[in-house]
Amino acid sequence: MALSYDRCPHCGQTVIKGAMRCLSCGKILKTAEEQAVSIERLKKSKKKVSLKSFLRFIFYLGVIVVLFYVFSEE
Repeated sequence: MALSYDRCPHCGQTVIKGAMRCLSCGKILKTAEEQAVSIERLKKSKKKVSLKSFLRFIFYLGVIVVLFYVFSEE
């Protein structure tokens, strides 16, 4: 995943696009509402990833069980 960058309007240092605070000067770059929206979006995206990972784990576990069953009957 490629990161894109912006400039801090306060000190001019490079910051990651969408950052809430400048690491160089410490100034807040987003309003409280924008921060809340960003946090909620992050929470939702992490839930989707964890569900997707869990389903993928169950699928691979099922494949391993089937393969074990097929090759264990000798």
